[in-house]
Amino acid sequence: MKKNILYTTLLLIVFSLMGVSCSKGGDDESIVPNPPVVNPDVPNPPSYPTFDSPNWFVSNISTFEHTMTVSVVLPDSLVSGEQPVDKLAVFVGDDCRGVADRIEVYAGRNVWMAMVYGNNTLEVLSFKYYSNTTKYMYQSNTTMNFIVDGTIGTIDSPKTIGMSIVTEK
Repeated sequence: MKKNILYTTLLLIVFSLMGVSCSKGGDDESIVPNPPVVNPDVPNPPSYPTFDSPNWFVSNISTFEHTMTVSVVLPDSLVSGEQPVDKLAVFVGDDCRGVADRIEVYAGRNVWMAMVYGNNTLEVLSFKYYSNTTKYMYQSNTTMNFIVDGTIGTIDSPKTIGMSIVTEK
């Protein structure tokens, strides 16, 4: 038994001294251990339309009787690519009701805060997000009702909004 342990230990030492490594050979480039998986059933990955940076703003603020505040964060799938020049806005239908400011709470953690304008609780809010890096537009998966003088989320406990990519212009 002691001989087997001794031989095994010696073999491990010999292999480690030999400097065994994965390389292609002459040019000494590392071999990629896990090449990308190509699905033959999907020959081309989907491509999405790109958009120019939107100029979202609330028009005629004086026509709205009430306000509310929202504090939201993007889903994890979008957080890693989030940039200060990205844009997030709140809509009722196609009418922009609030433009969010991106606030860095601490390193790597941003909260989007917006003053939202409305007239009654029957108004349904949705969100749009523009990524300046990819030039993609995203829209919220869910909606919420306008709350007169209300609050959704806080800077300490923001609401995560689910987003999906806009697939048509």
